[in-house]
Amino acid sequence: MRGWAIAFVLVLCGKLCGQSTASVGRPFDFKDVHLGMQLSEFKVVMAGDTVWVNTGKPNIFGHASKKYNKQVPTPLCTDTMREFPGDIPDLKDGEVLCNPSPGYANQDRLTVMGLQLESAIYRFYKSRLYEIDITASPSLFEVLQYGFRTKYGAPRSATTSSYQNGFGASWTGQNLYWERGRESIIFTEGPGNGPGQSAATEPHPSSAMFLDADLQPPPEKPAPLDF
Repeated sequence: MRGWAIAFVLVLCGKLCGQSTASVGRPFDFKDVHLGMQLSEFKVVMAGDTVWVNTGKPNIFGHASKKYNKQVPTPLCTDTMREFPGDIPDLKDGEVLCNPSPGYANQDRLTVMGLQLESAIYRFYKSRLYEIDITASPSLFEVLQYGFRTKYGAPRSATTSSYQNGFGASWTGQNLYWERGRESIIFTEGPGNGPGQSAATEPHPSSAMFLDADLQPPPEKPAPLDF
């Protein structure tokens, strides 16, 4: 990384780099939110602007009646509102998904080291935060990985994934892994920094997943063998 970029990170590191490796033993955290946090506390910590939503069903032309417009508080969570950006249909019983930055609201929740992430989604099971999923433009990977390394120290493992485009060009993307007990962070560069990929950052973002394996929903039971 060039010297100016490192200096930029040191000045703007902010929330992500607010702790050093001396914080070993504490839950992994991101933007004032830590794994294991209660849903009720999360809603207070991440409270932001209200946003307008329409709860009516669209007509045959794809338009919903304005009489169903209403303001709702953020973060938007699936225990109070569905079908917001980032919502998924197949949540398990006891699972809640929250988006603190729907649309253009609360963009500070997506700002890390002065850089803008694409998304941040928080997943709860039985009212405790078990997973944080963030995505970012591939062009931000180098700066963000410096932030992760500064805050959490050297990763426990660093591997690469191989990619190839339709013209035969090959390249690799980094995969960084941190672990504390049953908690982990997986930060993946993805294929977006390969040759000819810069114009396609949306389908190929870099991503990070914070996970507490003890708090996540139980795995699906396999289908019964009936043949």
